[in-house]
Amino acid sequence: MNYQYSFILLVVLFLFCHLSSCKKILDSNYYQIDSENLQKGIITYNSEIVCTEITKLLLDLKAKPSKEDKFGQEDNLNSLIYRINTNCDKVTAEQICYACIETNPPQSELRLSTDSSGVEVSRVLDILTPDDDILSCVRIHPGYFEK
Repeated sequence: MNYQYSFILLVVLFLFCHLSSCKKILDSNYYQIDSENLQKGIITYNSEIVCTEITKLLLDLKAKPSKEDKFGQEDNLNSLIYRINTNCDKVTAEQICYACIETNPPQSELRLSTDSSGVEVSRVLDILTPDDDILSCVRIHPGYFEK
């Protein structure tokens, strides 16, 4: 009888350690953005590169609709901007608009800026803003910004 309790305790301990280590592995993969790759994608208008890097920052940003925010993504968009700005020293992100592009689902826009041989380069990043899923990167395109 004593062996059964020891075995059950051992199994529970193993499962607890395994699950907590999986979370640590998953958490350590969040926010590991390749700053140089993102910068290269912005400069060369390469949506595939940019979206690959940005998607790493979106994995846990699920929609939470409310009366104040019917899409439930405004805080997530702010989190994305914060993550870009704190995890990628070569790129600056700022919000242009939230859920302002009337597609289905709507899209938000961010301004991504970086340095290219001493010249500031700015692009617009389109982000899909669904009310029932995570944010997702759509593409980058030129933007016309006032200086």
